[in-house]
Amino acid sequence: MIRSNLLKLNRIASSVPLRTVIIVPFVCQIFATVGLVGYLSFQSGRQSVNDLAFQLIETASKNIDQKLENYLTAPHIINQLRFDDFHDGLLSTQNIEGLYDHFWTQKQVFGSVSYVYMGSTEGGMIAAGRLPDGTLLLGGTDQFVAGDYKIYTANEDGEQLEEFRVLPDWDAYNYPWFTKPIEAGGPIWGTPYKWTGRDVVAISAGRPVYDPKGNLVGTVAVDLSLSDISHFLETIEISPSTSIFIVEKSGDLIATSTDTPVALTQDEATVRIKAEESQDKTVQLASQAILDKIQDWQDGSQSELFQLVIDDQRHFISIVPWQDEFGLDWRIVMVVPESDFMGQINQNVRRTILLSLAALGGSILLGISTARWIVQPILKLNQSAKDLAKGQWEMPILAERNDEVGQLALSFKNMANQLQSSFDLLEQRVKERTAELATAKEAAEVANHTKSEFLANMSHELRTPLNGILGYAQILHQHAKGLTQKERQNIDTIYQCGTHLLTLINDVVDISKIEAGKLDLNSTTFHLSAFLQGVVEICQIKAEQKGLQFIYQLPENLPLSIEADEKHLRQVLINLLGNAIKFTEVGSVTFGVQVRSHPDENKTNLHFLIQDTGIGIDPEDLKQIFLPFEQTERAKRQTEGTGLGLSISRTIVELMDSEIQVRSDVGVGSVFEFEIECLLSGEWLQVNSSSYLGQIEGYEGNPRTILVVDDRWENRSVLVNLLESVKFKVVEASDGEEAFQCIHRHQPDLVITDLLMPKMDGFQLIQHLRQSEEYQQIPTIASSENVTNLQRQQNSESSCDYFLPKPVDVKELLLVIKRFLNLEWINTDEDESNKGQYRFQPHHSKGNAAHIDPVEWCVPPADELKSLYAAARSGYVAEIHEEIDRIQQLNPRYHAFSERVLTLAKVFDDEAIVELIQAHLDNVDFPA
Repeated sequence: MIRSNLLKLNRIASSVPLRTVIIVPFVCQIFATVGLVGYLSFQSGRQSVNDLAFQLIETASKNIDQKLENYLTAPHIINQLRFDDFHDGLLSTQNIEGLYDHFWTQKQVFGSVSYVYMGSTEGGMIAAGRLPDGTLLLGGTDQFVAGDYKIYTANEDGEQLEEFRVLPDWDAYNYPWFTKPIEAGGPIWGTPYKWTGRDVVAISAGRPVYDPKGNLVGTVAVDLSLSDISHFLETIEISPSTSIFIVEKSGDLIATSTDTPVALTQDEATVRIKAEESQDKTVQLASQAILDKIQDWQDGSQSELFQLVIDDQRHFISIVPWQDEFGLDWRIVMVVPESDFMGQINQNVRRTILLSLAALGGSILLGISTARWIVQPILKLNQSAKDLAKGQWEMPILAERNDEVGQLALSFKNMANQLQSSFDLLEQRVKERTAELATAKEAAEVANHTKSEFLANMSHELRTPLNGILGYAQILHQHAKGLTQKERQNIDTIYQCGTHLLTLINDVVDISKIEAGKLDLNSTTFHLSAFLQGVVEICQIKAEQKGLQFIYQLPENLPLSIEADEKHLRQVLINLLGNAIKFTEVGSVTFGVQVRSHPDENKTNLHFLIQDTGIGIDPEDLKQIFLPFEQTERAKRQTEGTGLGLSISRTIVELMDSEIQVRSDVGVGSVFEFEIECLLSGEWLQVNSSSYLGQIEGYEGNPRTILVVDDRWENRSVLVNLLESVKFKVVEASDGEEAFQCIHRHQPDLVITDLLMPKMDGFQLIQHLRQSEEYQQIPTIASSENVTNLQRQQNSESSCDYFLPKPVDVKELLLVIKRFLNLEWINTDEDESNKGQYRFQPHHSKGNAAHIDPVEWCVPPADELKSLYAAARSGYVAEIHEEIDRIQQLNPRYHAFSERVLTLAKVFDDEAIVELIQAHLDNVDFPA
């Protein structure tokens, strides 16, 4: 793998221009160096920013902590002083004027507090304070008991000026600042609340006070405005976009550095605002992110510094707990955007990038100049080499330099001179060789034409006597009444051997097709067991003649029927078995079949094995045994043969997407095996009474006359004997002209004609009949030994009713005659045992399917046939194939119908396809 990758890299590198090789590495080095330095600088700057940000946050936290300590200590100092004064008897609830003066003095001394006040055990109140706008206030209830609470503005000397506000029916026991310290029995902070009618949120520090005798006389309290804390937080400078807020452990806001409220008034009640519900977006998002990390504000009991992404930006977060002995438990939160510190760093990064780009541009220009200085002479040398390749020998080789490139140019010039001399000599030899090859090509073309003509003539001459042999064998089998079972088997053997001989003839034709690349496969559905039995019977006879044991190994799970190329598969098996028998003198030949599983349940793999105990094959001969006309030395000494069988077999198996495997030991034997993929078929049925022929003795009804036209007497003899044996009157003619005269005289009911005849051939005869109003209705069957595709097209254009290949199949012929003449056979039941044989649903490889019995076909519905009908009417063969492919995918039951249409399309018989559709759907109105 590594070696392969290195070779690929070498190939890629070798195709890169030299100029690129010089420039690119240089530029890449500079780019990588500058990029790395910039990246490290950026990371170092970011780390410095982090350290600076955390230091600033820590300093600010100490600042805030100190401020809160000072600010929140004052109320408790004031309360402590008043507690001491009441305890020492310096203050008394009986001296109300003295209380006013004392409270006013404390308010003046401690300017940071908002209100200094006291509630008596009688429910009364005395207070002194300052509003946020600077207004001084004094207030209280009459006689320091519950009642109307009157508030007056005051001057700097504490003198009442005018009434400011009256709160009727005021009672100190209705307010938590009065009752909660009494319940606690000591100093305590109250809950933040909003002043009535004012946008001020305050917090009260309360403490119960006692007279010298220890009797409770009331509660003293001091109000602090939380707005002052917010104003202080606004003065903290960490960065331009820093947000600072203080939140209770319950999550309620205390103060913020932003101009947003921390509490609201609803129905005269104070409603606190949660931090994560703040009107300030930064506070809101930061609180949500913090809660995602620490789950609850109560968990923030330890100082923490960390980074969070808020609104797609990195922020520094600080959480510092603040607590005192009187019950406060707050969290100071600072949120600092990283971008506030990264401005200068980003500017430096941009500057670095610009400098890098400038350096990169300079490097490219320098590299281009250097590359041009190095490459320019090489390019000139390259152009000279191209000119030499075009034969322009007069072009000079430039050698203007004394360095290595100049020396290379000089050497190239010397080489060019030598090449010119060699080229002139080679050109003369090429002319001579071309003349010789032209002569040889002409001779080869003549020989090839002669070979093709010889093969065609030989095939025709051999098929003619075979037609007689196979025809009479079928006649004897059809009329085997009175013969013994052994005699019938002998007749079957004659027929099978004749069929095998026909296959051997086809081998010679096939090798010609292989050389031309025109050998194709044609899949059909056939009964597998019967097929294999036929192959075995042919080969078993040969084995018995040589005294060999023929072993046939058949598996129990053999499928009933498959789809494959029956003809060519039989050809391969007979070739391999024939060779095994041929090269085995003693011992046995084994033919084994195995069924192997396939991932697709509709398919199977068939494995074939042919093993012998013959002479074996030398290892050095294994590669040449599959070559045409090649035989090993042992084979030549052992027997004679053409040497075509294995070559044809290998080609056929390769077309079936497989390969023949060979194992052999000299003197021990050989094993040939291959495996093919087959489609399973479920379309086999028992032969019914309509297609079973039995022993035909005649037919019911009036006598019928059949005209047989063929220029070979032996071919006519087969048909005449067959037809006369079943009571037909038969008239013979040797060519088309004589046949036309016989038609005038005898008025036949059906014509069977050969296609290739002297004078008037079968094509012309059928065409004349179709053009005659008197005789155009006579059914016509065309028959021939070998018909080319062009002749099949002519046959289609001549509109014969059916095509029957030679040698003639008797059963097929009689079934066609029965259909065309509407006959009922008269037969015996002597051979009832044959009724149990299996066959495929009616399927003929040639001819007009509209005239064949379609009892067991499954025809698609009319809606699916309209496009096929239109294509057939128009004669578009490509569209016919497309429609059949679509119909075959609709339902496997349409296979037989589709195969028939494809067969007709191969011979361009579009009219027969139209008739086929109309014959099965007579009640459907197709467009004209």
